[in-house]
Amino acid sequence: MLLALSSPIPLLFEELQQFYSTIEGAKLVDACTKDTQGPSLFSVRHGLLFFRHQVFLPDTNIFRNRILQELHESPTAGHSGIKPTLARIAVAFYWPGWTRDVKNYIQQCTTCQRNKYFPTKPHGLLQPLPLPDQV
Repeated sequence: MLLALSSPIPLLFEELQQFYSTIEGAKLVDACTKDTQGPSLFSVRHGLLFFRHQVFLPDTNIFRNRILQELHESPTAGHSGIKPTLARIAVAFYWPGWTRDVKNYIQQCTTCQRNKYFPTKPHGLLQPLPLPDQV
């Protein structure tokens, strides 16, 4: 019952709402929602711009890097690979080229690169070397 009265709102959403209330953000909202052909895939709810049912992140690396960091490097994410990180982001967020950005981010993650393993078949048994000819 208390959850119905109040629920936590991440600071990122408040910052996105502030961005969309600026002149630059308003231009982006107008450009995305002003679709003259057919139904628009963009909508504005609670001061946020949505693409279908996902929050649309503007073309600023500040927001995108924070999302990538939170959904890849946080203790709950645990530096999981590309596919799990893509799945986590796809649930709530969208921006053009997001799959490429996720792959690049993970390929540049130093923790992932240090702890990376290569899935290879185990090597065969060791074979003895022939004895050298005795002189």
